[in-house]
Amino acid sequence: MESDSTRGSMTPESIPWQWGEDAHERDRDVILNAAGGARFTLSRNPAGTVTGIKRINAGEQEAWFTAVSTPFANTASLLVKGGRLYVALYSDIATGCEVMALDTESGKLLWRTRLQGLGPLHHSKYQNRVQLRFLDTWLVVFGDEAAGKYIEVLEPKHGGTISNRVVKP
Repeated sequence: MESDSTRGSMTPESIPWQWGEDAHERDRDVILNAAGGARFTLSRNPAGTVTGIKRINAGEQEAWFTAVSTPFANTASLLVKGGRLYVALYSDIATGCEVMALDTESGKLLWRTRLQGLGPLHHSKYQNRVQLRFLDTWLVVFGDEAAGKYIEVLEPKHGGTISNRVVKP
C-alpha cells in the first residue's frame, strides 16, 4: 500500500460524503459514453435482473459482452478510468452492492468484490443507490441506503477494501 506522502494529504477517513444527481441515477437503462464514442450498457433478463455488460462502439456495433451472474442486481453505477470500466451492481430495493472492474477494450473481468456497506440488514421496505468516484488514487463507493449511508474505499488495482465507514446523519 502506498504511504500518505505518495497519495497526498487525503486519507480514506477524511473523505467527505458526496452525492450528485447524475442522469444514470434516475434512469435504469445505464449508458455511459467513453473515449472514442464507445458506450457501455447493461443487459437484463425479463425480470429486470442484470445479466451482462456490453460495449457498443461508435459505429453502433457490439465490441464485447461480458456475462454477469448476480441474482439480486437490477441496476448499476458505471465509471471509466485508465482503461477500466468499474461497475457497482446493486438492487434498488435491497441492501448490498458488488463492485467489479472490466478491461474496457476486451471486457475481461479483472476483479470482483462484495462491499461491506452497512452490513446485513432485515427490512420490509428498502431503497438503495450507489455512486462511484475516483478521489486521489482510490475508487470510492458512496452508498445511500434506507438504513443509512456509507463510504467504502477500494484499491482500484485489485478491488481490496481500504476503508469502510458508516456516515452519521
